[in-house]
This record gives sequence, C-alpha cells and structure tokens, in this order.
Amino acid sequence: MFLLRSLLSSRNFYGKRFFLFLALMLLFSPALHATNRSEKPGTRGGHATAEFGVGGTGAVGAISNIVTDPGFNLLLGIGYRDNKYLSIPFEYNFDIHGGQSLVLQQSGQPRGFFYFNSFAVNPMLAFPVRKFFGGYLVGGGGFSTKEASFGDTNYSYSNCGGSIRRKDYGCPAYNALATESSVQPMLDIGGGIMENFHGHGRGRLFLDVRYVKMYSPVENFPGFETAGTELVPVTVGVRF
Repeated sequence: MFLLRSLLSSRNFYGKRFFLFLALMLLFSPALHATNRSEKPGTRGGHATAEFGVGGTGAVGAISNIVTDPGFNLLLGIGYRDNKYLSIPFEYNFDIHGGQSLVLQQSGQPRGFFYFNSFAVNPMLAFPVRKFFGGYLVGGGGFSTKEASFGDTNYSYSNCGGSIRRKDYGCPAYNALATESSVQPMLDIGGGIMENFHGHGRGRLFLDVRYVKMYSPVENFPGFETAGTELVPVTVGVRF
C-alpha cells in the first residue's frame, strides 16, 4: 500500500507517467499481437525471455556528491515476449559505488561502499528499423534497496583461504563497521538498441541506457542526508 500511495501521489510526476505507460502497453498489446499473427512462421514471439548485462552507472542529482563515478552495474531478467514488439520482463539490477572523501570523513572510516538493488517489472516496446536491427523503449517500476557500508581493511591469514599466504601479515579483507539501509519504491525509464546474432535466432545483443529514480528517505547517517537517489546505468548484454 505504501508503494501504491507513493506512486499515485499528486506530487509524484514519474508515478503518474509510469501508470500511463502501463495503460498504453495494455491498450496496444491486442493490436500488436494481432499484427504478429499475420507474420510468416518463425517470426512470432510468444515465448519466455532471459537477459544478462553489465556496464557502468553514473550518479546524478544530490547522490552525485556522495558516491564516486562510474559505478558498476549488473542486470538480470526473465519474462515473456508476446510478439516481436512487446515483451514484459521482470528485472533485477545491482549497482555498486565507492564513497567520496567527504562522506568517508563523516563516517570516520577509510573505506566506504554504496549498494543499490532494484526489482522491477519493465514493459518493453520494440521498434524494428531493419530486418535484424532495431530500437526499443522500456520503463516500469518496483522496489529498491539502498545500503551504505563503511569500514576498514584488515589483514589475516584466515582471509587467504587456499591462496598463497603472505608471510608478513596475511591477506586483506574488507571489514564493515557501520552500515545503514533503506527500502523504497523506484521507477525507471529508458531505451536502447539491439541486433540479432548472425541475423537469425532469438539471441540479441543490446545497448541499454536508463534513468532510475529511487525514493530513498533522509536518515541521520553519512550518505543519507538527502532524499531520493538518481542513477543512469549504461548496460551492454544479451537477450534470448
């Protein structure tokens, strides 16, 4: 209920656009499906999909003064492709950034990391440009987590595992001494380009750029002094 109230809030511009986007997807889905039936065999959708991608993430807005750029992102997704135009994947995205020096000073620790996880349903509308190449628009929403972790590096022989042990002081490991996390709704919107492998089959390479808005709260903890988190992940990967 909290997520729904947040998205439908009169002040929530992105929430209103998100529900409008979903409504348009539902409106045009029957027409796109009907068009797909007229295609020759072998070009239909109607199958499960999976995706995997990695890339870099830039921070924008207030969070850009807290985390270092670029961060690293990982994208995983599964879903259903109704036809060559419309697919509805469920996506998980993981982003990690370091903390800027001012934030580390506030925490009193020499090292710090910020972790962002999102779980979202993101309808995707494709636009074929030529036979095996095209673009797409994607957008949706779900929930996300934000975590700040500050600590130090300790050295111990127990950290070495099966690797060669250093004779002087062991192997390094990050030791988190102070953490804070939050759970909040999120929205994303973006687009990209994709091309089929070798001009045939279901495998497609893609380049994806998105704007992600997490409605993270203000907390009395380094890195949480401002409300909201805005990220721009750029991802390359494969879809099947």
